[in-house]
Amino acid sequence: MTIKKDITEILGLGQQVSFKDGSVGYIETESMPFTHSVEVVHDSYVKLKDLKTGELTATFNFDVHYLSPSFTGEQHYSTHRVRLQLVEMSGRAFEDYRKNVRNNTDITKDMAQRKLTRNIICAKKVEAKEEHIEKGNTAYQYGNMFIVVGKKGKNKDRDVVTYIKNGKKEKMSALEKYMSYWEVDQELYAQLSDLLGIEKEHRNDGVEDVHTVREDVNGASDTLKHRVFTFFQGMKNPLNKINK
Repeated sequence: MTIKKDITEILGLGQQVSFKDGSVGYIETESMPFTHSVEVVHDSYVKLKDLKTGELTATFNFDVHYLSPSFTGEQHYSTHRVRLQLVEMSGRAFEDYRKNVRNNTDITKDMAQRKLTRNIICAKKVEAKEEHIEKGNTAYQYGNMFIVVGKKGKNKDRDVVTYIKNGKKEKMSALEKYMSYWEVDQELYAQLSDLLGIEKEHRNDGVEDVHTVREDVNGASDTLKHRVFTFFQGMKNPLNKINK
């Protein structure tokens, strides 16, 4: 029996692999000639760069064929599968989404699931607040939206959005706003919108909100907050590179 690994244990940044595209992509870690290098590794997708053209490809439905040790110490080939699946929503989360997130008053649950699937993949993981800490729960920040996803079902294999909060009205200092700033990957956002069949009127939700973090601070041009913000904005902060 082989030892099951997480995707981040199988693929590393800069690793060269053989990749064949299709309805289900196929990534081979051992077979040459290598065709791509790994640029981004995520629970739900990977970004690969063509070694000849430099073109980037994001793939969401794929198998990774890799060598894995067994419990006896012997090496065996194993397959890690990643599929793009819609997150589920609790009744409470759905009502909160329609009530508190703009332009979603009349949205169907199916479209809400599609949007949240996209938003969660594009979001950054954050520390869960105390009341949401449960085994298997993961928290995400998408612009001003705080999303909690729990593992449900007999085998804990269903991702269910259990809590949503739109935190736009919460007060934050200029420094807190800057440190929490995050920029959506526009190409990833557009590709997911297409793959998930998200209607045109639902393809900008939250993206403008992502940028209000800096816009709000920029408006206070003569204040101490703005000077603090400007100071940190001028620094080469590694946070600026997150999720790009």
